[in-house]
Amino acid sequence: YWNSQRYSRELVDAMNKAVNQLKAKSGARRLHLIGYAGGATMALLIAAQRPDIASLRTIAGNLDTDAFTDLHQLPPLTAESNPLRHAAILAKIPQNHWLGQNDTVVPPALVNRYANAVGKGNCTRLQVVLKATHEQGWEKRWIDFLNTPLPCGD
Repeated sequence: YWNSQRYSRELVDAMNKAVNQLKAKSGARRLHLIGYAGGATMALLIAAQRPDIASLRTIAGNLDTDAFTDLHQLPPLTAESNPLRHAAILAKIPQNHWLGQNDTVVPPALVNRYANAVGKGNCTRLQVVLKATHEQGWEKRWIDFLNTPLPCGD
């Protein structure tokens, strides 16, 4: 699964089912999804299927799986596995994406196609965190990450 199916329809559907269960248990009406790295990809793929997502927040997120597999010379994933393919739907959701300045796994430049597709500056904001890598530099920023206002959010 890791090499070719990590964001497959099967896994997205399983995660979406878990989100449905948590939503029912909590009584929530709207949801805020947060994801780190590949979890960010899953959050966006789940959000593309749901009308109840109030916001998206990601850290070091792989938001363009085609660019990611090209960069790392990995076999391509299915087209449905790329959040970029769902840009028209995702563009309507307020979202903050935090990127590590020194991240070599998901470099900030890798997110540009996604940001352009959803309309960077509209309901989507990118924030580059100085000196952060894929794994380090985030722990001191969590409170900022959670408290940063969302673009065009209520």
